[in-house]
Amino acid sequence: MSNSDDPEQLQAQQEYIRSFLRAQEPPTGQSGQDPQAEDPMMKMLSSLLGGADAADPANPGGLPFSPDDISKATGLPPFLTNMFVGQPNSPPTPAEEQTTRLWTLIHVLFSLLAGIYVVYVLSSSTKLFGSSPPPPATIKNPFLVFIMGELLVHTTQMLLVDRTGPKGIWAWWQILKDIARDGSIVVFIMGAASWLAMY
Repeated sequence: MSNSDDPEQLQAQQEYIRSFLRAQEPPTGQSGQDPQAEDPMMKMLSSLLGGADAADPANPGGLPFSPDDISKATGLPPFLTNMFVGQPNSPPTPAEEQTTRLWTLIHVLFSLLAGIYVVYVLSSSTKLFGSSPPPPATIKNPFLVFIMGELLVHTTQMLLVDRTGPKGIWAWWQILKDIARDGSIVVFIMGAASWLAMY
């Protein structure tokens, strides 16, 4: 019988592996806290994998980790992570929620007006020039009017209201989402008008 088949040898190897694994386990129960919860990299990974307990209670609607966690995990200076990610937000007050609803209503009203303007320009051009109208003058270009209106609304919002939403690069992402939402309303109005024109 070879040494690898010796039961005593196998049991000794198993005991050695068990003692080695026990030595690698971090001590728990001393402070009543899991040391894995303090590790920022593990916190980020668990939040990305769907761990709900890693979310920051001060930022329920934003990122599940703070810029400080990213700074500690990657070694980047805190001012860089704050610049790109932004500071975590406190929950909005009722006044801030009302202001957000007001600006959402302003965006919807602007989108409705822009959609009506696009339909008006297209229908008047079609009546004047037939089914293949020339491109409109620059000042009447519906796309340019829409983009300038969006810039005006967003600039006014930034000047008049201290944004309670996301900061940093996520604020720009929110602006792009607002523009896409407003544009989808304009496209819906164009589609509805063309559908009604067929009947």
